[in-house]
Amino acid sequence: MAEITLVRGDTLKLTLTDIKLSDGTEYVLSDSDIVYLNVKKYAADKTAIIRKSATKADYIDGGLQFVFLPADTVGLPIAEYWFD
Repeated sequence: MAEITLVRGDTLKLTLTDIKLSDGTEYVLSDSDIVYLNVKKYAADKTAIIRKSATKADYIDGGLQFVFLPADTVGLPIAEYWFD
């Protein structure tokens, strides 16, 4: 499983690369696509504590970029969280 480390109150630019379909072929985002990254307290949670979105416009230097700003995490307790 992948792990992401973020210091509470810091900025993080997270880049998702190699976006593939279930058959292994590369997926190219269309103008109407929105990709969500959810951060949750537990894997089974239905509601995200933080939800980031990215579109084709956020595809920079070969990857889809999600930006976490200090305001996104400053109020969160120090803990391990799940993302999907």
